[in-house]
Amino acid sequence: MALVSFSRGDIIWCDFPPSPDNPDYTITGKRMALILSDDTLPNRTVIVSPLTSWVKKDESGNVLLDDRGNPIYKKLQEFHFGLKRSSYPSFLKYDSYIKLDQIFTFTRDTLDGEIKGRLHEEDMYQVDLRLIIVLQMFETLKKVVEYHVSQRANQNA
Repeated sequence: MALVSFSRGDIIWCDFPPSPDNPDYTITGKRMALILSDDTLPNRTVIVSPLTSWVKKDESGNVLLDDRGNPIYKKLQEFHFGLKRSSYPSFLKYDSYIKLDQIFTFTRDTLDGEIKGRLHEEDMYQVDLRLIIVLQMFETLKKVVEYHVSQRANQNA
């Protein structure tokens, strides 16, 4: 069977390894993930970030509801990005979010290859903004912008 090629923004199934260090906070097991980089990196490495349920659930997996019968949502951090099921009905069972603070690297051969969907382009921009936060790249981004502004100013002088 030929391996499917991944593109940045694809949503796939991924089997995240167990975490002995912090099992309550680290994503583990089979779940959907966002492809952050395709498989053209050295050694066909793929970088992904897991999706998890945005709604709170009890121990049995039932969605917790408020007094009006609406789902109760987890509070998202600035490095999380929420996805509404209504925007992605083809692959989301619940409102979910991307955990951009838990980035994983896999070799292409370890991923099963089933693409479940694709993030909308405007949502991918929001993911990129949150990656800047996670990777603490504000100063780098500022220097890049200053460099390009000065290069353009020098070209126009």
